[in-house]
Amino acid sequence: MSVYPIKVHSISLDHRGGTKSYHLMMIQAANGNTVVVYRWGKTGVFGETKIELYDSPVKAQKGWDKKEREKTNNGYSQTGPVVEKVAADASELMAAIGRNMFAKLGASNVKHLDPSFDTTGMREADDPQYDEETGRKLDTARKMDLAALLEEQKRKEAAEIAAAYEVNDLYGRF
Repeated sequence: MSVYPIKVHSISLDHRGGTKSYHLMMIQAANGNTVVVYRWGKTGVFGETKIELYDSPVKAQKGWDKKEREKTNNGYSQTGPVVEKVAADASELMAAIGRNMFAKLGASNVKHLDPSFDTTGMREADDPQYDEETGRKLDTARKMDLAALLEEQKRKEAAEIAAAYEVNDLYGRF
């Protein structure tokens, strides 16, 4: 059974504040293998991605609907039309997904859609690690309290200045 045509369905959501955007893309092969891409970040920036693989379009649609409902309940609304594209063969797949997104998709995810696709030279997608309980990324930098660090730096500078004045014979004389 052929995996083509591969259908690409995507929507964009913007937050009511206008500074954040969320994009959903579902890529479905004719054999039922489906990839759902969630992309978010500041408006106008590519942002971060999360990719989920499904072996059934019904399961993929449930995941899609759940995320879309979650975002619309939290102040996001759809901007622009729903974009539908179809790739009739491997040569049209990159154009249907989009060059930037295709590069981020990764070789194994492309192979999930089309096992015969030549992924020579393609990188694997760098999936961030998420905490199962909170859903937050584990590999993000922690915020640091700089007040203590700055106070220590001021103390060191004051000690250096005092040491410099102590060895200076001319300091304090007129």
